[in-house]
Amino acid sequence: MKQEVYKKDLQGNFYSIGEEWEGFPANGLWYVKDNSRNCLTQANFSLIPPFLPALTIKSDECADYINKQIEKAERYSYVDCAKYAAEFYAELLTKETQPQLFL
Repeated sequence: MKQEVYKKDLQGNFYSIGEEWEGFPANGLWYVKDNSRNCLTQANFSLIPPFLPALTIKSDECADYINKQIEKAERYSYVDCAKYAAEFYAELLTKETQPQLFL
């Protein structure tokens, strides 16, 4: 059985902070909002692409790669910079040294 749990703000308005559960929740990932065992809210990870956190860690290396490519070119545009970023991440995703990081 689940029941919505609300909290009152300083203006006197109530807002949902999760759901109180008895038993074990199923069908999804759940986030504990207040360190309790029974006040949960369903995590919504559909908005975050699965590789984004791992790829974001490599943004400094990507910028270095783009700068090296720009130094070699006589002229470049924003489209070229986007192409260089795509090249960097495509190579990174196909590397065999650390594929588990992206799978």
